[in-house]
Amino acid sequence: MRRQPLPPDVLTTIRIAAGSEEAIEQALRERRIDRRAVRDGAILYLQSVVLYPEADHYRMLGAPRGAPQEQLREHMQWLMKWLHPDRAPDEWEAVSAQRVLAAWQELKHPERRARYDRTLPPERVTTARRRRTIRRHLSRSAPRIPWIAIPSEISDDRNRRRLIVAGVLLLILLTLAFFLSPSDMFERSVLATAFPDGP
Repeated sequence: MRRQPLPPDVLTTIRIAAGSEEAIEQALRERRIDRRAVRDGAILYLQSVVLYPEADHYRMLGAPRGAPQEQLREHMQWLMKWLHPDRAPDEWEAVSAQRVLAAWQELKHPERRARYDRTLPPERVTTARRRRTIRRHLSRSAPRIPWIAIPSEISDDRNRRRLIVAGVLLLILLTLAFFLSPSDMFERSVLATAFPDGP
């Protein structure tokens, strides 16, 4: 998931982690899961996929590279509502808050942002499957919470493995049926009865 582009609505997840009652209530209405599970899931997703140690500045702010300044500012504000040391005294949040602020300081100035952009490797081109997944993801009317949905690549792999296992089992059964056909078994039993010591 770290290598994939962030979903376009990752701000919903950031707002849930920051404790936005509106975002939490919306997720509860749509997903019908426990309130604590919604927030814990959002935090786990952000810690694992957005705020991991090797993340670039854009990823740290939960935004794509070409994001407008207003979007970066909004993401930074919500992240700081969640991570600010006054609200979250945990050491992990304090370190993440420093990294978010450093990313914001680098990206808020156009000339520093342009210089930083030149240091980044080219963005990965998304595959056709990923584009279809994103398009399908965007077409849903329910709010999209990325840490709840199973990525289609994972479910496709599971289905492919199930088909392979089913095919191998079917091949084994057909092979056994061919070699142990009822007429062959009948002949063997008749011969065994007629010649107990062998032919």
